[in-house]
Amino acid sequence: MFKKIINNISSRHFWRTASFSEMGQLHVARLVRTIAINLGAGLIAVYMYKIGYSLVFISLFWVAYFMLKVVIMLPLAQLIASIGPRKSIIISNFLYVPSMIAFMFVEQYAMPMLVITVIFQTSSAALYDMGYLVGLSRLSRDSSRGGRAVAMMKIAETVAKGLSPLIGGILAMMFDPRASLVVSLLFFVLASIPLIKMVDSMKTGFRLAPRGFNWKQATQSLLVQIPIGFDYYASTTAWSLFLVVLIFASGGNEVYAKLGALTSLILVVSLVSAYAYGKLIDKKAGGQLLVWTAIGSVVSNLFRVFVRTPIAAIGTNAAHEMMATGYSMAYTRGMMDTANQTGYRVFYVAMTQLTVNLGAGLAALVLAVIIALLGDSIGFSVFYAITSVVVIGIAFVRFSVYKKI
Repeated sequence: MFKKIINNISSRHFWRTASFSEMGQLHVARLVRTIAINLGAGLIAVYMYKIGYSLVFISLFWVAYFMLKVVIMLPLAQLIASIGPRKSIIISNFLYVPSMIAFMFVEQYAMPMLVITVIFQTSSAALYDMGYLVGLSRLSRDSSRGGRAVAMMKIAETVAKGLSPLIGGILAMMFDPRASLVVSLLFFVLASIPLIKMVDSMKTGFRLAPRGFNWKQATQSLLVQIPIGFDYYASTTAWSLFLVVLIFASGGNEVYAKLGALTSLILVVSLVSAYAYGKLIDKKAGGQLLVWTAIGSVVSNLFRVFVRTPIAAIGTNAAHEMMATGYSMAYTRGMMDTANQTGYRVFYVAMTQLTVNLGAGLAALVLAVIIALLGDSIGFSVFYAITSVVVIGIAFVRFSVYKKI
């Protein structure tokens, strides 16, 4: 199925400068890495809670994670400028391996293993996210069918995201949470194979010195990444903790399977919405899509304030996934166009990733402070009320590509 999707993407005329090998292998590698992330790394926060770490400590752990990414983002961007996105992605996949190995010994050795985990995982994630987006924006320069392109990528990615948490959860329930980490290690290595023989056509070896960078053109799209990052943390790590603390509080290792199943239930919703959103973007409605799905995210986060049952969790999760898919696709399409227009693609992409991680770090810090002051139940409710206010900012970004197409 993945191969068919990749063939469909690669055969379309909108990839003007991309060869089948370069574009196809880039996305096959992303699919495999997505499986690896959701098999093991997605369970980190829940595992920490289950072995005795407090919610405040876990949230502060993620503050450190995101803020370290902010610090290292521009130096790693210079590395991408020097060696290209392909080699950067390969390096990032192998950097994740020592991170997961260290995390498997957190229960025995505590803080030293957490420090190693943060250092290697932040380096891997930052290098990968920038490398992938730099490659993607460079290879997709035609605005007429960009929505369909983003939709096809999102569909393939969603399949991986939908199935891997369930598999990881079952492995954690039947064996041990660390079993899913071991399997994820294999996928991180496999994710590098499609890229090893790929020829990287990007010009490299330049210095990241954007003295002529058009800040006026880029600032709005950079600032909106802060509420996007805030919503990302609220919908991933914080949501998993919310479920395990308040919804599945009585479960043992089976909580991993429940969380995986809950994540996988939104698969159909994501697939259908991604396909529809891609058509809307190509029908000159990307700007409106971004605004209305951002508003929908406000509403879905407000509903999370009152969630206390599994049925309510499923409903709000599905609703929010539909909204987040919409604004993320519309934003990604606009971001790719802006990256090409600025003439400083690597720097612009690095700044988008810096600001989105800043937003996620702020969300983790807010959650830590609120729970420390108000406790678990009230703290989560207040946090999602705050999130609903913050994500309003997503609706105010405007991209020139939606004025042209």
